[in-house]
Amino acid sequence: MIRVHRLPDGGAEVVAALERQPAIYLDHDSLGELARNEARRRRFLDIWTRRGELLFSWANALDISGPQEGSAQAIKELLEALGPHWIPLELNPWKVVRKEAGLEKCSGTPSVSESFLSGYFLRLRDEVSNLGRVVDLIQEDREDVQRNLSTMKDHANRMVRAFRDQYRRDRASLDRILPPIPNDAARPAAYLLRELERLVTRQLGFQWTINDGTDFMHASVSAPVADFLLLDRQWKRRVLEVAPPKPYPWVFYRNEIDAFLDAFEQCVIVPPPRA
Repeated sequence: MIRVHRLPDGGAEVVAALERQPAIYLDHDSLGELARNEARRRRFLDIWTRRGELLFSWANALDISGPQEGSAQAIKELLEALGPHWIPLELNPWKVVRKEAGLEKCSGTPSVSESFLSGYFLRLRDEVSNLGRVVDLIQEDREDVQRNLSTMKDHANRMVRAFRDQYRRDRASLDRILPPIPNDAARPAAYLLRELERLVTRQLGFQWTINDGTDFMHASVSAPVADFLLLDRQWKRRVLEVAPPKPYPWVFYRNEIDAFLDAFEQCVIVPPPRA
């Protein structure tokens, strides 16, 4: 949830924290399907009055600003209806891992993008909770944000190709080039990122493309913190193969929107104990 704290000097501080579970990540296809389908949108928003927090990333905003076949306005209206119940995610999974390890400054939740908050709050003022307005501002900065996304995609592409080249030459090299990381509850992003790196390295029959870099980042940033996750079909399978299991169905793809809505409506998420 987005909250604004007014400071004595007249300034303000904006913070984001997960306050209303379940935490939900929607990829672009699923977000568009919910926005365009009136019955599903109504059902989603009805459940939303009682529960839910949206995990939203720079990549989501960039997707919305691309070709939409007339759905951009519907998506924006859906986002506006969510109120303050959203959290901005980092785009860069390696940065999240560094924040988990204490190697970079962190506001308390490594997956939250402080640059997202600081970059748009001064321009939003009292509209800080309006995610539709945030998307408008990001689209005004589309070239810079797109450049950052392209840099990350290129990094992921070069990384995966280098790992695969080594793995092709020596199938016994996987644990040397990508040693396993223990599943530590204090560093969930590190574990899941490494497991996805190892998986896409081993899957030589999977034709990696530059656009898979975006899906890789979507999955590796959102899966460690999401209670419900909607990705494309292939990345759903990959996340379920490597992520720690949950006692309920939690990863879906676009054709399973109705199953997701059933799970969202019926879920009882037990929050983690407070430290």
